[in-house]
Parts: sequence; structure tokens; C-alpha cells
Amino acid sequence: KAAVIRSIVMPGWGQYYLNQPVAARKFFISEVGLVIGMLVSRSLAASRQQDYRSFAAVYAGADFAAKPDIYYVRMGAYDNIHEYNAAMLRNRQLDSVYQPGTGSDWDWTSKEDRLHFKEIRKASNTWAKLSAFLIGGMVLDRVVAGVHVLFLTSTKLETTSTLMPVAGGGQWTLAVAF
Repeated sequence: KAAVIRSIVMPGWGQYYLNQPVAARKFFISEVGLVIGMLVSRSLAASRQQDYRSFAAVYAGADFAAKPDIYYVRMGAYDNIHEYNAAMLRNRQLDSVYQPGTGSDWDWTSKEDRLHFKEIRKASNTWAKLSAFLIGGMVLDRVVAGVHVLFLTSTKLETTSTLMPVAGGGQWTLAVAF
């Protein structure tokens, strides 16, 4: 039990506790890689976010004080607030219209600048998604390390397998008990 808890807290620690240094090293290295990757991706996401906000302030006159993410998506899709509002009115999406002069205005100096902004914003989102994916990897690493310790400490491994005919095919069930 102590080894399982150790592996869940820090993958590899439980293996080390059970005198399995090679397995401990593998789990520890994978965890370090996941943590470093997550920290780097978070940092890059924040850096790109600052980049696209600064870029929009300079090249579109945008003010990013307390704006939701959808505002940035809309800025990347339309050259200015008037073009955006006209599209929303045509589509009868009155609740999505921004009131000019209330801090939601933007007007890109060129289409190329808008597209560059859009690329930077998408890069920021990609790095943020990668960070979340790596956090999932850290959780999985802990689960696998904990199961590995259970396997190492198990004196009895029981498996049962059943195959049942079902209309249009079959169903196979495998159960493993430690």
C-alpha cells in the first residue's frame, strides 16, 4: 500500500521503494518530461497571448481589458467592428453586436495584419491545449505507475476470460485480479 501511494504521489518512487531502480528511473524520467513539457507549453501559450494582444493594440487599435476569448476570435475573422456588426445584423444575431465606442472597437490596418494576428492567437491556443494534454499525461503516468506497483507486489494474479456468442458476432470479456 505504501508503495502504491508513493507511485501515485511521484511516479517511480514506489518502484524505488520496492527496489526496482530501472522501472523507477523510467517512470521518474517520463514524469519529469511531462512536467517540463507542460511548463514550457504554458509559458509559450502565455507569451503568444501577450504577443497577439500587443499586436492587436498596435495594428487594430484594440483594447483588451476584460474581454472574453470569443472577442479575439471575432477580431481575427473581421477587418473591423463595423464589418463584424453588419454580418451579425444580416444573420439576425443582435445579441452578438458590439456597440461602437464602448471599448470593443477594432480596425485592422491591413488584411495581412489581421491574418498574422489570427495565426498568433491560434498558436497560443494550441500551446494551451498541449499543456492540458500533458496534464492528462501526468495523471495517466501516475495511474500506470500505481498499477505497476500493484503488479510488482501481487503474489497472485488471476485472469478469467469468457467468450459468449451474440447475434451478429461475439462478446469477449477479460478480467484480471491482483
